[in-house]
Amino acid sequence: MPLVETPQGPLHYETLEQTAPWQARGLPVLFHHGIGSSSALWRGWYPALIDRHPMVVFDMRGCGRSHIPDAGFKWSLDRMVEDLFAVADAAGLKRFHLVGESIGGTIGLAATIARSDRIATLTVSNGAHLGATIGRVHAWKKQLDEGGSAGWSKAFMPDRFHADALSPERWQWFETEQARWPRDSILNAVPGSHRLNRGSNFLAVGSHILNRRCADVTRNST
Repeated sequence: MPLVETPQGPLHYETLEQTAPWQARGLPVLFHHGIGSSSALWRGWYPALIDRHPMVVFDMRGCGRSHIPDAGFKWSLDRMVEDLFAVADAAGLKRFHLVGESIGGTIGLAATIARSDRIATLTVSNGAHLGATIGRVHAWKKQLDEGGSAGWSKAFMPDRFHADALSPERWQWFETEQARWPRDSILNAVPGSHRLNRGSNFLAVGSHILNRRCADVTRNST
């Protein structure tokens, strides 16, 4: 079980590489899941990419086989970005495609701003934003108080997916997966993602990075 040790605790990751012998090896792809999910989320993506790209998935801090912080842990976006690059370094990724879902997309934006030289492309799926997301945490606390993680997960599913977005089997898997998340991780990771040690607003400078870098994507990414 590959683990990368960080000062705040270990992170579990997996590397998959099965490039077909007739394919040119593309840049690796690093995946970052969101709140309530795990590295298993990305398995549906494997068939489309595995013959051309090495893939790295990991359990973000707070869930799965990675470090589960206690209630007093100081979450911050900077720390989440450090976790992402700790995994990238442990997997030997110098430059890579980055895919982020939910809070993983928010972290992906911040990581691209912090180290744009290492990110070939960034793909964000339903990335969280500043403002309304923090307010939702108050509703989450009520749901957790009343129904535990299972109750929170059930209530959260319609916010995360359209009713016809998933097969019944995948819907049930996701609802069960979310319910495995510890209460403190659910309540603290999202507000923590809006806390920047450097005091900078990553969304304010995001357009600058995109304007500078997006022109390079089609030329340099393979």
